[in-house]
Amino acid sequence: SGFTAITDEIGHGAVTEILRNFYATIGEAVAKNGGYVDKYIGDAVMALFGVFKEDNPDTYYRNAHQCIAAARLVAAASHHFRLNHVEPVLRKYSTRFGGADISKMGRVRIGCESGMVDIVRFQRGNESEITVVGTAVNIAARVMAKAGADEIWIGENLNSLAGGANVAESKPVEHKNLPGTFQIHRVRV
Repeated sequence: SGFTAITDEIGHGAVTEILRNFYATIGEAVAKNGGYVDKYIGDAVMALFGVFKEDNPDTYYRNAHQCIAAARLVAAASHHFRLNHVEPVLRKYSTRFGGADISKMGRVRIGCESGMVDIVRFQRGNESEITVVGTAVNIAARVMAKAGADEIWIGENLNSLAGGANVAESKPVEHKNLPGTFQIHRVRV
C-alpha cells in the first residue's frame, strides 16, 4: 500500500523497480503453492487456485489450503520485501518521507475468497485475455479492502472449505452493492 501517493515524487522508474520485486515475491509464493497469477493491477495482484482443476470436494479443500499457504508466504515475505526493495528506493529518491513514513510503505493487505467463477475470454481485435469473473472475485476484492497492513482476511466460503484455517478473529461486514452481511475472518500469520 502507499504506492499511489509516492509515484509522482519518486518517478515511474523507481515505482516500476519496486513493483517488479513485488510481483516476483507474490508470483513465487503463488506458484510454489499451485496457483496462477491472473493479473497485475497496479500494486495489486489477482491470483487463482484450482480454476483449471478437477471438480471434487478434495480438490476444493486442497485449493483452499494452497491459497492460504500462499497468502501466508506473502505476508511472511512482506517485511523482507519492504527492507530490501521499498525502503532503499524511497530513501534514494524521496526527501518528503521520514523513517516512520517509509516503514509504512509497501505493507501488504491480503483478501481471499472461494466460489464459482466463469472463465471468460475478452477479445479486442487481435488481442485477447482470459480471466475469471463472478461474485467470489468481487468479494475477494472487498475482503482485501477491509484488511489492515500485513493482515490476511478471508471470506466465509474459503474459511468453510479450509476448515477454520487457524482464524484469529471473525466479524460481520457489509460489502458495497451486495445484499446482507458477510462473515470475514482474519487468518493468523
